[in-house]
Amino acid sequence: MTRTLTTAGATAAVLALGGVVCPASAQLRFQYELVDVGTLGGENSKAIAINDQGVVVGWSETCPPECRTEAFVWQNGVIAPLGTLGGAWSQAVSVNSLGQIVGMSETASGEVHAFIAFEGKIRDLNEALEFDQGPDLSTKKGAAARAAYVPFVVLSEANDISEDGRIVGCGFVKGDSYPHAYLMTPTSADPASMEYKCERTWASCRACRAALRTAATLSTRSSV
Repeated sequence: MTRTLTTAGATAAVLALGGVVCPASAQLRFQYELVDVGTLGGENSKAIAINDQGVVVGWSETCPPECRTEAFVWQNGVIAPLGTLGGAWSQAVSVNSLGQIVGMSETASGEVHAFIAFEGKIRDLNEALEFDQGPDLSTKKGAAARAAYVPFVVLSEANDISEDGRIVGCGFVKGDSYPHAYLMTPTSADPASMEYKCERTWASCRACRAALRTAATLSTRSSV
């Protein structure tokens, strides 16, 4: 379904394709063509982000056969599911011009993890990390590194991705209810590799992790 919308000095919160029309009068008029991107079978869907190529991402209900909320990508008039990380729901919140998509999803264990998707493949960002902690860990990456060295850190949200593939979001130290911001940088120029490292913050710095443990110990003692 499409229709034309013209606004004067207002912002339309819609998915729209079009441009700026400058009539003879001094006031700018914005003319758009509305496009219904549809759903994945359910009644509800929400478009959250769009790139310069017109690729749209968001979430949609997927009933039937199973009613759940799933991330989608829409391009060239076709909506397609991105899947989940094994759990009941996912949502996509950002897409860059390369077609890399980020968001968050429930896992099979019930946790919420950040993800990246590219060319139909979805990956848990917690399993895509290379931890820059010194020569002894230089070859450790992915799920094994996370399990062995940072079992208390969970990257739970990926909120935006830049044109060069850098990702920002938030995560939690297990046992701590306060979110921490993070920046992830790709370790390869190939977007299909989906390999990343965290900057030297709480997620990858041994000294920072030690400081967190000390702070937690002092907090426990002071509350006694």
